[in-house]
Amino acid sequence: MRLLVLCPCERVIFDKRETPSLISLIQNMDVAFELTAEGQKIDPKKIVFPKEWVLYSRWESSGEDVGKIFEQTWQIHWPDGEKFAEHKMMLKPVTQGDNINQSYVQLSGLPGQPGVIKISTWLSHESQQVSEVFIVHVTLRHIPFPEGMTVVPAP
Repeated sequence: MRLLVLCPCERVIFDKRETPSLISLIQNMDVAFELTAEGQKIDPKKIVFPKEWVLYSRWESSGEDVGKIFEQTWQIHWPDGEKFAEHKMMLKPVTQGDNINQSYVQLSGLPGQPGVIKISTWLSHESQQVSEVFIVHVTLRHIPFPEGMTVVPAP
């Protein structure tokens, strides 16, 4: 299997023919964030922002892949290198005449630690890794609130 696309984005929409539309590709994110709550300093290494986002991949198979079932592993790491999340999923079996396999993982939290978030994925077959590890990055920055904006505490 050959990786064609690996992309973090806000949303993926599929039409009736399973053609994807990737909405708002994510490379860098600036987050206006208050580092204190109720007089307490918040450790940014422990923050998870309530943000829905998607990791999407598209693979192309070859004749030697027909009949095989691949497992895809996704890992997301905090900027400090600690693992944030891991997800494993089985891809559809590779068949003759259908050489495209696509997958996605929908997430509901974004690591809030400022820095470079590492996203990696690879394929395994029969518990053996069969692809290289592919990596993309998202850079997250904390920025000050725009002038005149007030922080409203959560209920």
